[in-house]
Amino acid sequence: LYAGSEGAVICDAANLGITGRYQDEDRRRLFRCAISCDSKKIAGTIDSRDGGGVNIWDAASRELLYHVAHNELCAISESTETDRNRYAVTFSPSDRNVLATGCNDGTLSLITIEPTGTSSGNSLFTHKTWVAHTDAVNDLLFNTNGDELVSCSDDKTVKLWDLEGNLLKFIIEGGDEVFSVALNADGSKLLIVGYDFIKCISFIT
Repeated sequence: LYAGSEGAVICDAANLGITGRYQDEDRRRLFRCAISCDSKKIAGTIDSRDGGGVNIWDAASRELLYHVAHNELCAISESTETDRNRYAVTFSPSDRNVLATGCNDGTLSLITIEPTGTSSGNSLFTHKTWVAHTDAVNDLLFNTNGDELVSCSDDKTVKLWDLEGNLLKFIIEGGDEVFSVALNADGSKLLIVGYDFIKCISFIT
């Protein structure tokens, strides 16, 4: 699964052939994408040049289920055009209806899709947004239980949050910009990639 000017695209791993493409009727460009834990939903963050926000599709039918506008997620009321990229998106590993986004204004948003939503285009979701960093959020992930969130940023920090937006601890503070985070299969190790470093640390929450 990858995102770009053609929307979100799924390729067959064996022969790299395209098996699915997800775009809205305006054919807006996507910056990042993610797939839900049950493989039934696709989320894509919309490029700032096309207005920003997040689209969520049904993976099988490719129907656009929800559009979450940038101004519904951004915690900072006055944002520039460049603030609109939703730089990171990830689904919960334990709940197919929960996903999180991170923006280059430093905000995190937790989105819960209402399971009763069936009509295309309806905004049947709830969300919580908070200022998490002082610079761009580059990546984020849920722990394996889906009850905590790790975010990393150009502000040179990696932070651990609960799903109410409460800071639990600094995993890294100071140094260089942090670009990416990843967990191993059992969630016991956290890989952190920064401007000039790679770290693999024990991850116990």
